Amino acid sequence: MICPNCGALLLDNAKYCEECGSLQPDYEARIQKAETAAQVRVNTQPEAAAVPGELKSPAYVGFKDAVKLYFSNFFNYSGRSSILEYWYGAVFALLVSVGLSILGGSGLIGILQLAIELPMLSLAVRRLHDVGKSGWWVLLMLTGFGMIALLVWHLRLGAPETNKWGAPAEDTLLPA
Repeated sequence: MICPNCGALLLDNAKYCEECGSLQPDYEARIQKAETAAQVRVNTQPEAAAVPGELKSPAYVGFKDAVKLYFSNFFNYSGRSSILEYWYGAVFALLVSVGLSILGGSGLIGILQLAIELPMLSLAVRRLHDVGKSGWWVLLMLTGFGMIALLVWHLRLGAPETNKWGAPAEDTLLPA
């Protein structure tokens, strides 16, 4: 899809253009069509159990929505997270951690830093689920060479089919 204002390439479920910020025409009709297609699709594998308060990861998520998902799924180790949700969350955690490190090493700063970095663990587990790997593989971060495998898996696109951790991110939309 192409933005009629600036000509930028957009994803099918984009509400706003990332280049010029304009509201895209027929957004509501495209969302309705995607929801209808998702309802018609028959799920051959059982859906993963939903965690109360969990927001499912959409295929396309902006930075603000990724931060919202980052905190709303703080202790959620089930389900899947899209590649954009993971990397926007990682950038957010890095920026906040660097900012807190600059402020100093008081006890309150340490607690705040821990509160920012703990959700990254659950996000990494959900990202592994999205590429079809068990969340236990996150323990590879404790080894030097394991970080390479984790990086490769976190850079891969998610599995397009429903797996034992839930439906792919393309089948879900972030609530408005």
